[in-house]
Amino acid sequence: MEARPAGLHTSQLVAATRLKKSQVARGVRHLRDVGAAEHLTPIIWRRRDGYMFSDDPADWIEYEKKQLAQILGRLIRMITGTLVPHLSRCPENGGPAVERPAHRGPLHPRPALEVSPTRSFNHL
Repeated sequence: MEARPAGLHTSQLVAATRLKKSQVARGVRHLRDVGAAEHLTPIIWRRRDGYMFSDDPADWIEYEKKQLAQILGRLIRMITGTLVPHLSRCPENGGPAVERPAHRGPLHPRPALEVSPTRSFNHL
């Protein structure tokens, strides 16, 4: 089975390997963690092409940027949707009451939370 240059979608990998979708996902994670590092060829995923090994650094950068943007979005939602309301309602858990920042939309930077250097968040 070859995933280069066209790539394979999850459904194609399931059909080609006759594995369950969860097993294919675990295999792709293994390739990312071990196989790609050993061979210095990252495995990337694109909606259009599916999973593929790419030798083009532009593909790697595009994939890395999309992954980091997704992680940043999840982190921002966790902070604004969980942590800020928690600290606003229970200031004794993390310091002074924190006002919820105004919604700025997904593409605008959010203000940083002010954290007192004398406070520890180990108890959260």
